[in-house]
Amino acid sequence: GQIDEARVWNTTRLPDDILSTMTADMDGDQNGLAGYWNFDSSDVVTAIDLSENGNNGTILGTPTLGETRFHLNIESPHQGVLYFDGADDYVGEIGGIELAGESFSIEVWTRRDALNTNDTVLGQDDLSLAYNADNSFSFSFAGSSLSSDIFDDENEWHHWVATYDASTGDRILYRDTVEVARDNTTAYQGSGD
Repeated sequence: GQIDEARVWNTTRLPDDILSTMTADMDGDQNGLAGYWNFDSSDVVTAIDLSENGNNGTILGTPTLGETRFHLNIESPHQGVLYFDGADDYVGEIGGIELAGESFSIEVWTRRDALNTNDTVLGQDDLSLAYNADNSFSFSFAGSSLSSDIFDDENEWHHWVATYDASTGDRILYRDTVEVARDNTTAYQGSGD
C-alpha cells in the first residue's frame, strides 16, 4: 500500500484540529507535533522527520516512490508518497517519541492495494494502526484493539487519525475527520524506541 503524511502528536487532537491540518502543508514547528514524515523526498533510505525533534527513521526493504495523492477529487499539495510492498518494506529505527502514559494522536494518509489482508500501517512496541483481514481498521495497544466498521477501501486514499486521552482513557479512531470508533482503555506503556 501507499503511505503519506505520517504525524505523531503529544496531544489529543480534536475534530476541528484534525480538519484544519489534514491537507495543510506543514512546516514542522506546530505546537504538540512530536514527529512528522511527509515522504515528499525522493530519498527512499531515510524517513526524514520534519518536526523540530529530528526523529529520522531508516527505510528498510525496497519501497518505491508512489503516485500523486488524490482525495475527494482534489489533488493534495503533497506530491510524494511511498509505496510499500506489504512483504518486507517498512520504516524502522525511529526512537525518541515517548508516548507511555501520555495523551497522543497519530495521523496518516493511506491507500490500500488489496482487501482481505492484514496490513500494519504504523507501529511501535504493541501500539499499531492496521488494516485487518475483515476490512476494518484498528488502533491497538495495551492488549486491546479498537476497530472501525468494515470499509471496502481498496485503491482509495483515506486520512486516519487515532487519538488517546490519558486523563479520561478515551481512545478514538477517525476516518476522514469522522469518528468511526471509540472505547475506553488503560494507558499505553510502550517505549519510544
